[in-house]
Amino acid sequence: MKIKLNNSQNIRECLRDAGCPDMLCKDCAERYDNRQYRKMISELKDYRKDLRKRLQQTQLEIDILDYLISEIRTDEKTATNQ
Repeated sequence: MKIKLNNSQNIRECLRDAGCPDMLCKDCAERYDNRQYRKMISELKDYRKDLRKRLQQTQLEIDILDYLISEIRTDEKTATNQ
């Protein structure tokens, strides 16, 4: 997916496609127009870090549910064999 980031509208669309909140899209587009690239990169890195934390938390929750399902299946097999 090659996107030309030659204007702030393209930046906004790309960030929307990435699921970024409207305020972040607006701020980054303004920073792009004002050539505040470092600040924009910093904001995007912070948002990415937050997404990563949420992903890790979600993965932990999935792992716990997988474990619980496995244990219940084991209990079910044990109960059926008795």
